[in-house]
Amino acid sequence: MSRAPLTSPLHAAQLARGARMTRHAGWEVPLDFGDAVAEHHAVRRAAGLFDLTPMTQMEVSGAGAIPFLRGLLANDVATLCRPGSSLHSCMLDHDGRILDDLIVHRLSDSEFRLVGNAGNAEHDVRWMRHRIARTGANVTLELHASLGLFAVQGPEAIERAAGAIPELNTARGIPAPFSGVRLGGLFIARGGFTGEDGLEIAVPLERAGAMWQALLDAGVQPCGLAARDTLRLEAGFRLYGQDMDAGTTPLDVGLVRTIDFSDPERDFVGRQALEDNPWIACSMGLVFDAPPSAARLRVFSPRGDGATTSAAWSPTLGCGIALARLPQGTQAGETVELELGDGRVPARVVEPPFVNHGRPLV
Repeated sequence: MSRAPLTSPLHAAQLARGARMTRHAGWEVPLDFGDAVAEHHAVRRAAGLFDLTPMTQMEVSGAGAIPFLRGLLANDVATLCRPGSSLHSCMLDHDGRILDDLIVHRLSDSEFRLVGNAGNAEHDVRWMRHRIARTGANVTLELHASLGLFAVQGPEAIERAAGAIPELNTARGIPAPFSGVRLGGLFIARGGFTGEDGLEIAVPLERAGAMWQALLDAGVQPCGLAARDTLRLEAGFRLYGQDMDAGTTPLDVGLVRTIDFSDPERDFVGRQALEDNPWIACSMGLVFDAPPSAARLRVFSPRGDGATTSAAWSPTLGCGIALARLPQGTQAGETVELELGDGRVPARVVEPPFVNHGRPLV
């Protein structure tokens, strides 16, 4: 028997706002609030609000936090030199395959906040507890199931959020880009998954409904999963479960920046496998005129075949865009072909992102 989907505490309020629901990673979440394209444009032009409560929120604390995380993650938390600084990392198995990709925030020398993907809580916690037991690390792992998470994104996001959330109007209220700050019961990080400026706000569940309504009252547009997907694709962000999974390595999917090999003494999980195995493909962007018929499409090139991992019609650019796994050596500016229906259409190879802060890059 299939398990009933989980729901956010805002589920009823979202339905009352006109949300159309869909299933994602074991949760029932808003697909849109009536017009996904309008929601996309609201984020590019003003401010949009996403309920990210299904994301996995964890904390690793204790005297052994830094050495434990230096061994667990492909990126090096030792490069986070001050409280509040953040980085993006993959968590790998011993074969270098991606178990999850996470944002890591350094709260202090002994406290780190980790945010992983929706639906990954159980296997993330299981793997991390296995590593704690295996290494004997002096750390405590806590899963923050009592926190909601909102993203407010867009060129007017911070201004509008400041009108709705009193903590943002304190001296430490608005963090620097790609950093975070604890303010009372909130954790506020500067960043997001859309290619726009904005904030991600972890909030106790008992306060989530009031904050949601305050942000709506401040003129922030509620947005669903459909807009989030086209926004993140325009920004060139890879999505776990679609562009990467437990069968791929960071080298396969264009996430080399999430790996730090600089310290030869840091033996993180999966390092040897990554060093022993050459790249078998490269991850690039494609631009084409026809609307894509699916997220996964076959790609034909002079170097061999490949496949798209995400594809959509771009509301900002007015054309089709995709992330694709292509034969090694494929270069930006080349032309390949996409299999659409019974025929093929030409596509131009580009380096993602496609859009940054509302500005077309291709």
